[in-house]
This record gives sequence, structure tokens and C-alpha cells, in this order.
Amino acid sequence: MQGQASKSLRNLKAVEKSLNALKIKRQKLLTKKANLHAEDIYGEQLYDKKFVHLDAEIAQCQSKKEDAFRSEFFYPEQVPLYAAEYGIVKVLQDFVATMTPITSSYIEFKDPTTGNTPILVACSKGYVECAKILIAVGAHVGVVNSLGYTALHCACAGGHPDIVKLLLAVPYFDPYIRERRNLMALHVARIACLENDHWACYEECARLLEDRCGIYRGWLYESVDTSVVKMALNLHSWKQRFVVVLRTSVHSTSLEMSFFDSRQGARLPPVPHSTVVYKLGTPMVQPGTQRSFGNKEYSFNFAGIQRSQEDHRGVMRRIECAALDANGFESWSSFFAKYSVLKDEPDAKLVPLSAPSSSPTLPPFQDTPSISRSSSLLIPPWRTSRSESNPIPLANEEESPPESTGVKQLYDLSQTDLLDMAPSAPNFSPAMAMAALDLDNSVAASAPPEEDLVTQRRECIICFDGPQSSVCVPCGHNAVCMKCADHIMTGLDEEKHCPVCRASIREMIRLYQC
Repeated sequence: MQGQASKSLRNLKAVEKSLNALKIKRQKLLTKKANLHAEDIYGEQLYDKKFVHLDAEIAQCQSKKEDAFRSEFFYPEQVPLYAAEYGIVKVLQDFVATMTPITSSYIEFKDPTTGNTPILVACSKGYVECAKILIAVGAHVGVVNSLGYTALHCACAGGHPDIVKLLLAVPYFDPYIRERRNLMALHVARIACLENDHWACYEECARLLEDRCGIYRGWLYESVDTSVVKMALNLHSWKQRFVVVLRTSVHSTSLEMSFFDSRQGARLPPVPHSTVVYKLGTPMVQPGTQRSFGNKEYSFNFAGIQRSQEDHRGVMRRIECAALDANGFESWSSFFAKYSVLKDEPDAKLVPLSAPSSSPTLPPFQDTPSISRSSSLLIPPWRTSRSESNPIPLANEEESPPESTGVKQLYDLSQTDLLDMAPSAPNFSPAMAMAALDLDNSVAASAPPEEDLVTQRRECIICFDGPQSSVCVPCGHNAVCMKCADHIMTGLDEEKHCPVCRASIREMIRLYQC
């Protein structure tokens, strides 16, 4: 019997290896599709056809595994573990159908080497149907393996957004549990984005968790240290960031602010440029540090531990920021006014309603300015998403905002039904329906007025950062900055091409404008 079980496992592993290769190929195609522009319908249809053929091959491999698995060759307590590990739904269904009070403990059987249980291996391999069956019969979703991974950690490490959706739909499931390296599942997904070239599946896992744990989001300018600043010139250098504020535990005493390096209407990067751990009770200082040049009108600063991709430990420092306009400044002021007096921020989905809240009642705001009819719109970055549910609006667009009758409250994602929301920020459209939020109760950090966007400098079409300061010779297109021009001319390709018309170019020269 032991020999037959070993032979069956060898056959299963051989088919599983082929299946994993197909899944990685699918994830790479998904990543390429994620790089398409939101309006590239032809490109999406082309990739959808490839997915159909690839899914057929995956289904064929899965059927081979079902033929190769023989439950009679294994010990009874091992059957749920191997069935979940290889995604054999029928075997798992048969086991559950004949389960007794004695054999019901087998669904918690642990692998002696890894400490994985059936629910953990099903989530790590992305077998949604197996995970649904195990959850339905009462498998412990909060169990951890030898690495301290929960089912959510396993799903994020494997890049399985469907499993993440399933787990987040389980009542009172805690997404804040940390593994042995003190990482939440969100951090595991972000690290996987950086370590894998097929990052789209990990990005979607991260977006789902950001929407689940998020309490606030909006635009900011961040003061950064550049080579010019370091030349003893007393000036500010600003970068525009999209900030997502997240809880860090069931009763958060600190919040994580994720600073994404993005532009309005551009695609949101998979991972943030940096994160700031903001301790509740830390006040906002306004105005921010004033320098000789480059000051912003709506500047402020606050203390926090800033971490980057190069410095994971972080350092306590003053974070210099500025709102994009008056409405954005009012919104961020309200945010800090609320969280600078709180001791903790409980997660309403995990804290029983009967439990007394330790959060003090917010004092009413004094002399709150009204929102003008010409208030600028929030233009969030767009994200790729497979979900067809309605996205959460981040700003309100109404012809006549209602009169203010009470205390202004922040837009709080915790009060929204997150189970049905799309794992992305909404695409911007002037006609989009954004009437779900009341301007009396929420003010989202907004973008600059549309007339100001027109007068801003033309930006490089490659990095969207530097000015368009180089000209391609001989075609004459002026579309990239000098930094990207140097990258093009020093590339490995023998023939250089214009990034606009793809014509061969001889050189790229700097354009000086008066």
C-alpha cells in the first residue's frame, strides 16, 4: 500500500508540475494585460482569447490529476490533506459526505514537515472549490503553519485573488495577523509583486486587502530630498502621491499610510513608493516647514516612521506634505483632527457591536468652510480589476451641494460594504455617478482645478516625471525628458527608435525653451 501511495504521488506531482507551468504562463499573460490602457478594447479581447485556450489546457491537466489520485492508497487522515493540495474536489466531497464525528478531525490534519492543514494547502495552491468545501464544514481558517502563515498569507504568497476574496467574506476573519517576520498578508503580497515578473495576480491580492483594511485615501504632495536639495539650496522639491491609509490591527494604535508614486488618471503602481507608520495621537503641524523656494500654500507636516523599499526598518522623521487645493487641505485637516485625539481605531467588522468603544467623541469643527460649487474633482489613478462590482466613489459631483447642518465627518471605508466593492480606485469620467457620498459628511482630498492642469508643464511620456526637453533627430518629436533620452541612446539595441512614431533616430538633442 505504501508503494502504491508513493507511485500515485509521483504521478500527481508530474501532472502538478505541468499545471503550475500553465498557471505561471497565465499569470504572465494577466500581467501583460494589466499593462494595457484602460480603453484598449482590442488588446483586452486578444488576451481574452488566449485565456480561453489556456484555461482549456489547465482543465485538461486537472482532469488528469483526478484520474491519478487513488484515495484508497492513503491513510484516511491524509486523504483531505492530499485532496486539498492537488485540488481533487470529488475526493474531498466524498470524504465530507461520509464524514463522522471521529473522521471530522481529519480536516485539521497537519503535515508534520510544514505544519500545513488542508485549508492552508488549498489556499496556497489556489483551489477555490476545495477551500469553499473546507470552510463550509468548519475548517479553522485562522490556523497557522510552521512559518506563521495563515490561509490569507498563503493565498497572497501564491497570488490567488479569488482565495483572498473568499477569505475576506468569512465573518470575523482577521486580515491583520502577522507571521514570524512581523508581516501582514498585505505585505507578503507587495513583496511578491517585487520578486516576480508575473506580478498582476499579487497586485490584485494587495488591492483587495487595501480596500478591506483602508479607512481613507486621497492626493498629496510630498517633499522629497533630491540632488538639487542636497546642494545646500534651501528649497522644497515636491512629488505628487496617492495616499492610502490602512489599519494595522483589530484595535489599531497606529495607521499605515502608503504613498504611491502616481499621477492623476495614470495607472496606480503595484506597490507604494514608501510607507509611513502614523501613531494615533500625533498632531498635524501647519503650515509646514517654510524654505526660501518651492513652498506650497497648503503645506503641513507630521511625525512618522517612514519605510522605503531600500530601508525596511524605517526611521522616525517629519513628513513634509501639502494638499493639492483648499478642499484637499480641509479634508486632510479633518483626518488629522480626528485621529490625533484617538487612542485606537477598531475594525467594525471584527469588534462586536455591543462592545464599548474606546474612541472619544470628536469635538465639532469650528468655522468649517463651505464647499464651493466650483470645487475641483478628484481624479484617482486607475487600476486593473476583474471585478464587475461598482467601485467606491472618492469624491462627490453635484450641481448644488446641500447646506451643512452638523459636524463634518471623514469618508470612512469601514462603514461601506467592502464585500461587494471593486478592488480598485474608480476610473475617472466627468459623467460618472458619484452621488453616494454626502458632502456634509465627507470631504475627499481633491485634485487641482482643471484649468491649472492645462497650464502645467508637458511631462515625459515614458517616466511621467521630467519635462519634455529632448528632440528626436531626424523625426523631430519632442516627447521625452533628457534622462529617458539617455536611456534610449545607451540601450543595448543597435537601432534606436523614436518612442512616438518608432522611426529610426540618429541622435537626441536637448531643447531649450525661453
